[in-house]
Amino acid sequence: MSPYCSVTVNIEKSDMKNYPKKKLDKSSPAYIRQRQIANARKRVYLDKLTPEQREIKKAKDREYYYKKKNTMQRRSIYDLPEDKQLKLRAQWNRNTKKYRQKMKFIKLSDNRRVLMAEGYTFAQTTPRHYYCSKKAKGCKAKIFLNKDETEMILYNNEHNHNAPIYKLTNKGFYVKIAG
Repeated sequence: MSPYCSVTVNIEKSDMKNYPKKKLDKSSPAYIRQRQIANARKRVYLDKLTPEQREIKKAKDREYYYKKKNTMQRRSIYDLPEDKQLKLRAQWNRNTKKYRQKMKFIKLSDNRRVLMAEGYTFAQTTPRHYYCSKKAKGCKAKIFLNKDETEMILYNNEHNHNAPIYKLTNKGFYVKIAG
């Protein structure tokens, strides 16, 4: 008789549900293979549906995603309780502290006032909201200021272009040279 004993254990699929699934890294070959198998299974399922069943499935999916989208809508800070508002404002103040000294208002030669931050210019759209001057070309950068326009509340500095170059004239106006 052998000192080693081999035992075969049969585990049914119903028992497997109780075990937690291991999270795979999205770049791992095992995860990619798992997704390929799942997508193939889904394609087979969808190919077997009749046109009426497909329409019903589309309607259910659409309803699910609209419902999910509505529950995940952004809320205004004013919808939050006062203690959370204070916490969020304190967090914004900490996060935007490094940008406060880097912004200034400049006057262009056509008497327009624009906000300059880190070399980029921002045009005013509402009393406290400034969007990149190249917004029409698809730039998503924006700055939100507090009521007295002394501090940045939000600063998104993701530009899709280079900063324009301005020169200060003798009369105190800025003139765009390039950009």
